[in-house]
Amino acid sequence: MCLHLRGSKHHLNSITAQSTLRRALRIDLGTSVELTVTEDDNLAIKHPWNGIKPFIKRS
Repeated sequence: MCLHLRGSKHHLNSITAQSTLRRALRIDLGTSVELTVTEDDNLAIKHPWNGIKPFIKRS
């Protein structure tokens, strides 16, 4: 899974934050997740959750 962060949010890209996100996704999805965080200001990628939507559980 690749999460894109805007440059202004680079403070969210820490080892602790990535570990917490991986753990939460593993618990929610029931499987390990390989996570890549990319910092960029590419406006073609409009929403950082686009890569996660297919994995979100529906109630």
